Amino acid sequence: MKRKNFFKRNPWLKYIGWVALITLMLLNSNIKTFYVYRNSEEESRATLERINQYRKQYGRAKIAFDERAFELANARARDMRQYNYYDHTNPKTGTCADTIKTNFGFSNDEFVAENILGYSDFSEGFFTRFEVKPMTDTVESWLNSRGHRYNLLFENHVAGAVGCYKDKCVFLGVNHKQFGKGCHTAAEGKQHWDSAPLQPGEI
Repeated sequence: MKRKNFFKRNPWLKYIGWVALITLMLLNSNIKTFYVYRNSEEESRATLERINQYRKQYGRAKIAFDERAFELANARARDMRQYNYYDHTNPKTGTCADTIKTNFGFSNDEFVAENILGYSDFSEGFFTRFEVKPMTDTVESWLNSRGHRYNLLFENHVAGAVGCYKDKCVFLGVNHKQFGKGCHTAAEGKQHWDSAPLQPGEI
């Protein structure tokens, strides 16, 4: 009874309550969920082991974990977030994994072939929600893409690693066959794989 009398004396409180409820519903409907990935050397090693399981399944040799590739992959993932782009080549600086690899201890005759994963519209604004996923989840995403799968299973890779920063993840396969030489864009890569005939060793 006291509660009913309270609202009779203050009818405007009901309207405020309804406005607040409707506002919360509208806010919730506009919230976008982004996946972000855990990142550590332990996660990277576990992810490489997952890659090696698939490599074994398809008759490929196991590749070793490479700390240089892990650090370079992390740097590439951070670079994409810092400059707000999603591509193999930084559109502002023109750098890519191949042009900065020597900064991480690679020689000029070692090559790093890159896979990337992430959002082109990633946001950290008020209307965003984040779901943390294990780094190993990246492997299946790459396997479902022809070009990315070819890189994961490339028979001449000898080492590699995966590194992530927030939503961006990078796999780098290390080889001596000039696979990964030069800077290219994701659009160029897509165009190539959309029209390329079956490659030697492709699965």
